[in-house]
Amino acid sequence: MQGAIDEVRAGRLSYRQAAVHFGVPKSTLRDRVSGKVASDSTYGQKPLLSQNDENALVEYCLYSASFGFPLTKSQVVTHALAIFNRRHPQTPKVTLSQTWWVNFRERQKQRLTTRTPDIIDRGRASCAKRGPVEDYFNLLSSTMDRYGLRGKPHCIYNCDETGFQLDSQRRKVVVPRGTKHTIQTGSRHQGAYHRPGLFKCGWGGYPPIHYLQGGISGGPL
Repeated sequence: MQGAIDEVRAGRLSYRQAAVHFGVPKSTLRDRVSGKVASDSTYGQKPLLSQNDENALVEYCLYSASFGFPLTKSQVVTHALAIFNRRHPQTPKVTLSQTWWVNFRERQKQRLTTRTPDIIDRGRASCAKRGPVEDYFNLLSSTMDRYGLRGKPHCIYNCDETGFQLDSQRRKVVVPRGTKHTIQTGSRHQGAYHRPGLFKCGWGGYPPIHYLQGGISGGPL
């Protein structure tokens, strides 16, 4: 609206041209240019969050998605309510309707969108990149050379785990506009069952296996 007002006042566009170019009602534009209505006035209910607070919420959505923890609709709404309650401690508690969510998405459609994610645990999320994958195979190759394991599949064991994801629901999450695929890290301890497995490339007996319960720090075992 402000852009249309500026163009009309500068004489570069007529009311009709500016209304078509900026997609605003011609009568509303005329009222604001003439001063009948203040140029910065708004209609309807006052927004729940200030411009700065809503921008902060959008930045948090982007930040969470970049680390593999994109927010769901309910989480975004919860954060919005928390911000409002923090800013207005004396105001009675409010609830957010579907209308707020629809309007929020419309206001932020140039920055945010929603996608159905692929579930992936945190370890895979952090390592499913070219650098860590190349480092793994370089380490594997040098280790096989160091211990003379090439051509000896009966001396190679692969210890892994298998699991069953009990929560099969995948809810849409908020991600940056333009995102084609997104991942959402899953929990190893909630809604999932895991057990260790040992596989050998050749025949023979199995060596001892140590099962570590819970997470590990990422350092050498």
